[in-house]
Amino acid sequence: MVIVFQHGDEAPQAFPLGKPGGNISIAWGEPTRRAAIWKVVASPNGDVYVMERKTGSYLKASLHQSKVWRYAWVEPAVASSPMVQSFVEMTSDRIIDRWDRPQALPGGTLTIGYTIFTTGGDILRHAVPVAAIAMKSGEAVLITATRRPIRPEEKEQLRVARQRLALARPEIMANMPDSAEPRALMHGQNDSGGRYVFDLAL
Repeated sequence: MVIVFQHGDEAPQAFPLGKPGGNISIAWGEPTRRAAIWKVVASPNGDVYVMERKTGSYLKASLHQSKVWRYAWVEPAVASSPMVQSFVEMTSDRIIDRWDRPQALPGGTLTIGYTIFTTGGDILRHAVPVAAIAMKSGEAVLITATRRPIRPEEKEQLRVARQRLALARPEIMANMPDSAEPRALMHGQNDSGGRYVFDLAL
């Protein structure tokens, strides 16, 4: 099976797909200056999991073949982490967000699953395909990368988030003493019902 990605009138790019299932680790930047490392895992049956490397044992996005998707604390973390336990006790649920798979884009062949944002200065014109993973359902996971300007409303959200993180940083660091790359993940929803996460340095 081959997945073909084309943007506008540009030449299409073909991604030959191997056996169903697989995983890939991705990061934006350079070896000495980069955002967090993210892992995308596609199971052969069509379930897809997106997690940040350091927090993936605690928190992940699950894009299930059932079309019920969620962003949730991982069950073992609820039992082992006092910080996660206090959050779950406060909300009475380890699931932070639950939503239905969004509608496919025009043409019906591509659904935007989960978006990871990080801040950057340069602007790339459009999405660049990075990798693709096949699934037994006949679908495939296509991972793309792009740059765009931060919108004014996002700048304000980030300003408020950074203020709160600065106040909470000592407590967060005390609960994550082994983390060489402390990150904060800001989960949200876009206008079309899709979900995203801002990947921020603490």
